[in-house]
Amino acid sequence: MRRADINLLVRLVEGLGHLGVVTTLDKERGFVLLQTTADCREDLLTLMGHMPVVWRVMDESDMNEIDRDREDRDREDRDSEDVEKEMT
Repeated sequence: MRRADINLLVRLVEGLGHLGVVTTLDKERGFVLLQTTADCREDLLTLMGHMPVVWRVMDESDMNEIDRDREDRDREDRDSEDVEKEMT
């Protein structure tokens, strides 16, 4: 999901009766987490079906991949910082 689409999603979900909460998991890859209640789930899915954005529901294996990618990036960032410290 593009950043502009994430912004639109946040405004719609939180503005239309607070159907849920949108959390950005990975803005570069456009991954967001939608948290809602069982009572609001169908309304939220209906809203998403009418949005002019491409989206899909991710399963647990997708979420595990996001976590692994985030851990890898964090590790690379720490390694890069360590190299910079050694050079100074």
